[in-house]
Amino acid sequence: MRMNGRSLVKIGLAASVSLLLLQPPTAFADTGSELQQQIRKDQQHRQEALNKVQDKKAELNANQNQQSVISHQVQELELQIQASNNQILSKRHDIETQKKNLETLKNNIAMLEKRIQDRKELIKERARTAYMNGGSIDYLELLVDAQNFYDFINRMVFINKIAEQDRAILQKQMKDQKELEKNQKVLKETLAKLNEDLQNLEALMATLKSKQAKQQILLSQLKEQAGQITQALSSNLKQAEHYKQLEAQHRAELAEWERQLKQDKNIPSVIHLFVAPAQQLEKSTGIPTSITLAQIILESGSQSLSQLAREGKNLFGIKGTGPAGTIYLTTHEVINGTEITVEAGFKRYHNYYECLVDHANVLLKPRYQTYLKNAHSLEEYAYGIQDGGYSTDPTYAIKLLTIIKDYGLSRYDLGSF
Repeated sequence: MRMNGRSLVKIGLAASVSLLLLQPPTAFADTGSELQQQIRKDQQHRQEALNKVQDKKAELNANQNQQSVISHQVQELELQIQASNNQILSKRHDIETQKKNLETLKNNIAMLEKRIQDRKELIKERARTAYMNGGSIDYLELLVDAQNFYDFINRMVFINKIAEQDRAILQKQMKDQKELEKNQKVLKETLAKLNEDLQNLEALMATLKSKQAKQQILLSQLKEQAGQITQALSSNLKQAEHYKQLEAQHRAELAEWERQLKQDKNIPSVIHLFVAPAQQLEKSTGIPTSITLAQIILESGSQSLSQLAREGKNLFGIKGTGPAGTIYLTTHEVINGTEITVEAGFKRYHNYYECLVDHANVLLKPRYQTYLKNAHSLEEYAYGIQDGGYSTDPTYAIKLLTIIKDYGLSRYDLGSF
């Protein structure tokens, strides 16, 4: 059974508010040609998404190549740093060896100096004991005082031995001293060079580490960028799939639209589009689908939609300011039985479904519910709309009922009074 007057009263204002939240049927288009146009748009959007997918794949490949290059550079730097560390360790080992050699050389020098000094003291002591004269050694006096030739020869041999020993010691001392000075100079130069090498290596290592850190940052940024590209790629793929599914849905709707158009040859093709949304609204409001369709035909035409319907998306000739503004057109009014032509402002809508919802809200207002809530037939419903002042035409209800009968619109109603 269709909703009766009491059911309509219950939905009242709540229904009028809830209607604003209703969503139109998916891909609600104005005509079959618009569905075809929408399919072409779906194909275009899908191709654009696929093009973006290819672009993102190219970006991802370039990014991966950059990551590979940077990774290789980082590995090379790590090898260079390791080689530098090995050089530093080697240099430090050389320094320690040189320090040990220097210590050994210093000890040898100390031993030589002590031996030389000991020998000098020994010679002086011996000479002083045997040949002391006034606290000094006089080799000439020593020879003069010889008792005989044999004693003279012995004294000469003794003096030569002392001189040779002293000379040998002095020569060895001079040789060792020169060798020591040479070694000290070489060691000093080596230490300076090693110190310079260490500083250079440390600077190089610091530079390499700094460069490695920068490349690691770049590599991290590239990986983050790769993640963003991958996410965008996934989004584009989903978008392409969405438009593919949308295209299939629109094709199915177009096929259904064409099927119903062939099946219902007696209903105008431009009106057939509004059957489904009118039935959807009937479920929510109880307004008969046949009444809604008959008003569309009467107000907007049967073979082609009126200018108001085409430009303002206004199917019912509702006056005032709509969600999309106002459209001003010439219209015919009946005043005191006389038909006159006036300029009137009509509501403008963004789409037809918005207009259908507003029409339902109009009929749910108390102005019309006073006459419609107790309607038990399409006749009573049509006259109730007329009595509510929907049109100044005194034959408005008759025209609605005639359209319903001529086109068999009552078969689209979901229930009966």
